Order: sequence, then C-alpha cells, then structure tokens
Amino acid sequence: MLSTISVVIENELKSHGGLYELEQQIGQGNFACVWKAHHKLAPVQVAIKVIDKRSRNEADLIKIHREISILKKLRHPNIIKLYQYIETEDYIFLGLYFKIIYSPKRRQFSD
Repeated sequence: MLSTISVVIENELKSHGGLYELEQQIGQGNFACVWKAHHKLAPVQVAIKVIDKRSRNEADLIKIHREISILKKLRHPNIIKLYQYIETEDYIFLGLYFKIIYSPKRRQFSD
C-alpha cells in the first residue's frame, strides 16, 4: 500500500499523462525524494525524482532548473539518462533511467 504522499504524487503524474506507476520510495535527499517506478507503455524501470517546489527557495529552484538543463543535453554511458521532465505548480518530476548494479566484491545488489 502506498503512503499518502505517494497518492499525491501519483495524482499529479496522472494529471500529466499518467505514464508511470510508483512502486516504492528508494531514496531521500536535501532536494527531493526518489521513487522506483515503471513506465506503463514501455518495459522500462525508472527512478522518479520528486522535488516539492513549495519547500524550496528561489536559489534552490535556480540550481534545480540548471541540473535539469544539463541532464537534458547530456548523453554519456556513465551519466543517468533523463527520460522525462514534468513540472506542475507544486512539483518537479524527473523520470530517470533506473539500473540495478551487482557488486561482486560486496556480493549484493544496489540501486
């Protein structure tokens, strides 16, 4: 069962095409939380970075938009690919490539 915030996020995403279905929250940082999701039309796992603009000041939003601008342009095998960018009144959503990596030295998987 998804949390209250995930319902809010899913409703925001549905109002902009509804192409992603959240699975679980996989991270939390200073600027955003990150959810593992899958694309409903393509067999693609994605990480949805969710930024709540209401809790950010103008300087933070400038940095975030700079990051988005850079991600849109970059194409490199060692940099996460930006699939989709959605901005609403309250949130910014970044649909990023999701990859599970196996570490033989640590004998475990990591996201």
